[in-house]
Amino acid sequence: MDYALIKSGLVENVIVADEAFVALVAPDWDAVEPLAAGAGIGWSWSAAGGFEPPVVAGPEPVALPAVVITSVTVDEANAARAVIAPDFSSMKLPVGSAVTIDVELQLQGQRVPGFGEEFAMPMRSTDGAVRFINIAFDDGRAQFTAEMKDSKRWEVTPELINSGLPPEAHMDFAGIVITAVEIGAPSTA
Repeated sequence: MDYALIKSGLVENVIVADEAFVALVAPDWDAVEPLAAGAGIGWSWSAAGGFEPPVVAGPEPVALPAVVITSVTVDEANAARAVIAPDFSSMKLPVGSAVTIDVELQLQGQRVPGFGEEFAMPMRSTDGAVRFINIAFDDGRAQFTAEMKDSKRWEVTPELINSGLPPEAHMDFAGIVITAVEIGAPSTA
């Protein structure tokens, strides 16, 4: 008969033995139990629950490099009326503004030096329009300018950034929303 040799609730060995041999080796183990069908080394065992298969852990999550916005500037003519969130997650700009955004590709909070790839970043508006801005990294940094020609709300999400990239090139991104608003002339009354 097959027996499981158990220490600390874990099957450490399996033997084929008769009851006399089991009685001889039993003092060296926390438990010696007849082996359940299909059970084996690495399974857990308890008096209450019997044999349980080992828990198979999934693969370790892979940390994706992240596109991180490091600064945002608006053209001089519109800068005074621009409202930019401190974390750069959103901004409200007058129609006609040109916004320049600096980004870094970071891995675990550190810039990825030497990274020099280029891709077309899609921006999607609430009306469904999509426009593409060329992002060219040089030594892990990139700068691009987007002109806000129409009154629209534009967004860039992680899904959009990765939509045209192969899985091995995917990046994380916190996302950004840019709202271009029509601003009337200041009231003189």
